[in-house]
Amino acid sequence: MLDWIVRRASGEVEAVDGVTGCYPKFEDFNLEGLDLGEEEWAKMYDIDPEAWAAEMDDTEEYYKQFGDKLPEAIKEQLAKFRARIDEAKKA
Repeated sequence: MLDWIVRRASGEVEAVDGVTGCYPKFEDFNLEGLDLGEEEWAKMYDIDPEAWAAEMDDTEEYYKQFGDKLPEAIKEQLAKFRARIDEAKKA
């Protein structure tokens, strides 16, 4: 993982945008010594949109305690994350 992070930070490799963030591309990740094919790789990044929606409900409930002191940037990120989860539910 660290190898990919360093190469990603230096612009050598790209990432795939996913619901929970940016994921490495299969062909860019060093899997030497592992018996892991593309199908297993894809399964590692499958998510349960309903579970993540419930997590977002809990997160938003937690942040309510901060009221108007919660930075706008966090609210924006939560809204974007919620939108990605909603899109994943449709898929």
